[in-house]
Amino acid sequence: MPRRIPALAAALLLATGGAHAAGYTLIDIGAFSQNPFGTTQVTDINNRGEVVGYSYDNTGNAAFVYRGGTMQNLRASLAPFGTALGSSLSTTNSVAQGINDDGVVVGYAQYADPTIAFRWQNGAVTDLGSHNGWAWAPVGVNNGGDIVASRVYNGVYHPGSGWTVLPGNAFQPSVINDSGLMGGNLYLGYAFHAALRKPDGSIVDLDPAGGNGKVHEINNTGQAAGTRAILSGERGFFWNGTAMQDIGLLYTPAPGFNTYSGAEGINALGQVVGYSDTSPANTTPGCQSGARHAVLFSNGALTDLNLAIGAGSGWCLQYASAINDKGQIAGSGIAPDGLVHAYLLNPVAAVPEPGAAALMLVGLPLAGALARRRRVAAQVPARA
Repeated sequence: MPRRIPALAAALLLATGGAHAAGYTLIDIGAFSQNPFGTTQVTDINNRGEVVGYSYDNTGNAAFVYRGGTMQNLRASLAPFGTALGSSLSTTNSVAQGINDDGVVVGYAQYADPTIAFRWQNGAVTDLGSHNGWAWAPVGVNNGGDIVASRVYNGVYHPGSGWTVLPGNAFQPSVINDSGLMGGNLYLGYAFHAALRKPDGSIVDLDPAGGNGKVHEINNTGQAAGTRAILSGERGFFWNGTAMQDIGLLYTPAPGFNTYSGAEGINALGQVVGYSDTSPANTTPGCQSGARHAVLFSNGALTDLNLAIGAGSGWCLQYASAINDKGQIAGSGIAPDGLVHAYLLNPVAAVPEPGAAALMLVGLPLAGALARRRRVAAQVPARA
């Protein structure tokens, strides 16, 4: 008969500190169409686990927001703007580019005439207007409601005061954090450098000795994730606030081949998500040989997210586009039906790992129980 661990010891074992990461559970956000030539792309996630992006819906690419377990098509919300301005949005391509923690979604809809910049929240849509006849193209929004746009004109929108054109038009923003720090790229006449723009207007070139690059996301401590060109392709990078770190690749390629990785999102912990090429010999379950894989870069290590969801999922996670402060990851990949779907990964609760002090506390009652057992055994006469 197996020995039983005393109840106190069992409770201590379950309550002790330290943890082993245990992977993720996957939610299929979906796709609007079963058309094999359509696409679905995630662009952002907030701390409530709400996800935005766009998905082909047999008419065009349609902006979506995923919340409450439902993937909502924003086409119907945007259609009145097209009608009012003299154009039909029935064949419009629209993109939701950013979402904040209040559920404010920003993006734009494209048609021959017009292009519409929008702000969406709970079904109510605002046309964000244009400058000199060119519509703004929002690409990010922070928790204060500030919006950045990057297209023909680069600008920042502040609730209550409206749009301001960024001077010089050399810095092109892609994201803004809660303190007003912007990330994007700086056009220097020969290349685009990954860069930050501080609230005072000063520019920090993150890669002065490098080439084409761009910041895709920043957190509230000023850390950034982005992608830059190298001699043999592109690499994702993590900016820790003072220096740039290459996230690398999932394999070591043979010389002479261009290879690619990218960093698309970052959270408050400095965890970065993106994608990486894989070896032509790679046979990860669910993925074609050599397919591009979604990755997590954390504490200097690059992890294939396909290995963190279980071998029987039937998915091939190709792109991880955004990560929130809870560690939820959103992206797109090949679903079991063979089509491109959006997904959401929820971290599995960590498995407790006992610490030294807790083990000592567990050991004390165990030792006492064993000592008492020995004393009782010594008092029982041996059988004849």
